[in-house]
Amino acid sequence: MTVRQRLLRPSALITLLLLAVAVAGMNERRHHLRALQGEAHAAAVMPVIVLTPQTMTQTRHLDLPGSAVGWHDADVDARISGYVRTWTHDIGDHVRAGELLATLRVPELDTQVQQAEADLQTAMTRAQLAQLTLERWRQLYHTHTVSLQDLEDKESAWATSLSLTESSREHLHTLLAQQSYERIVAPFDGEISARLIDVGDLAVADTLHPLFHLTQTSALRVFSAVPQAWSDLIHVGDTVTLSCPQSPGQTLPAQVIQVAAGLDAQQRTRQVELRVDHPGEHLRPGDYVQVRFSSQQGQGLQIPITALIFRGRDLQVASVDAQQRVHLLRLSAGRDFGKSIEILHGLDAHTTVIDNPSDAISEGEAVHIVGHRQDDKTGETP
Repeated sequence: MTVRQRLLRPSALITLLLLAVAVAGMNERRHHLRALQGEAHAAAVMPVIVLTPQTMTQTRHLDLPGSAVGWHDADVDARISGYVRTWTHDIGDHVRAGELLATLRVPELDTQVQQAEADLQTAMTRAQLAQLTLERWRQLYHTHTVSLQDLEDKESAWATSLSLTESSREHLHTLLAQQSYERIVAPFDGEISARLIDVGDLAVADTLHPLFHLTQTSALRVFSAVPQAWSDLIHVGDTVTLSCPQSPGQTLPAQVIQVAAGLDAQQRTRQVELRVDHPGEHLRPGDYVQVRFSSQQGQGLQIPITALIFRGRDLQVASVDAQQRVHLLRLSAGRDFGKSIEILHGLDAHTTVIDNPSDAISEGEAVHIVGHRQDDKTGETP
């Protein structure tokens, strides 16, 4: 080996060593670059949490004021004018139909009845005398003692006396019928809600001066005015619930029994009549009540408010397809329930929607689903 060869051997080794170090460095740098590129790509794909629209029972409710009245509610008036002799029932008393409430004293009518009784007795006596006279004259006619004309006169007198007797009897019956009005009786089963007379008062036979006010409380009527938007949703036979301010937390069932044929031209409302059976002490005639009407309208969808995107006038959500690409959908919203909103058009129950989407999210953007939002329960309309 020459001296030159001995000198080149170390330098070759050094060169090879340097080349090996350079290659290792380049490989490490390439690996590091790939790692950075992977991290950059992962950072470029947005992680998202998704949800699916919730189905909700679309039970709409409408609360309206109402007024309760007795099933039968009437003033008890005097049919004939007279002085109050007695009264037998006061406010709060329960009475039966035909039960005596008060009696009147009508002196002139009592006198007329006595006179009519005397006139009837006189007419009956005259009729009996005319009948006896007619029988005697018939016997005389058979013996040719009196003429036929005289007999016919007696027959006419007897017929006249019978007519007068019948007329006197009918007149007496008329006066007795009027005298029966001195007894004030209950027209139906109910409760006395007002007594407007006392002993000695003059009861006047008109509708301006009632003696009692009687209300039937075994069942009550409730009247409420339904706005035009709900007028076609209320039907006879529907069940509603009532609540009263004096009984918080308690409700009573009621049934729709009548619905007005048309709307009130001034208020654009439709009168609805309800029946409440056996209201007890929770509901009384004259009470103000809150009437809750309900209407079932099938199934609907709702999503959380946090899933909405507000851009200009359009209301949108960001959906994710099977390739985890974003698609922006325009929505038609219904009622706002606070934390959620009703969706009328634009979604179905199988659409995957991004929750809390970025303001910069765009159509076709790639995303990475990292979780699925689970709500506690399906929504219900309030």
